[in-house]
Amino acid sequence: MSQATPVGLLTGCHVLVVDDHEDSRLMLRTVLETEHALVTEADSAERAIALAGLVACDVVITDISMGPASQDGVWLLDRVRATAGLTEIPVIAITGFKHREPELRGRGSPVRCLPWWRRTNVKTSARAANRR
Repeated sequence: MSQATPVGLLTGCHVLVVDDHEDSRLMLRTVLETEHALVTEADSAERAIALAGLVACDVVITDISMGPASQDGVWLLDRVRATAGLTEIPVIAITGFKHREPELRGRGSPVRCLPWWRRTNVKTSARAANRR
């Protein structure tokens, strides 16, 4: 008798979660793993670039207000868009700072900017990005 494979909204989706706050990464991991996503974490934009080249992620979810400001989520987005092999990876930008949204416009597609507390938006967006 074989066991059934668990199926969730994100089954088969590998998500790279980037945030400099451990508690935020844990919250995102918990939400995403509830829907059976495979999650890899990075605590900085620089580490995320290194990991994105090593793991075959389907989606990047990043906080855009990470420190240092010279290597925040906007810097990460620009690097993903400029790095061969990563240019087509969908990026979901999350933030508690609505005023940062304009910085993301015109930085390549697809990008979604979501308030970090909207976990249903994170799941739905990751699922849509995984279907690209």
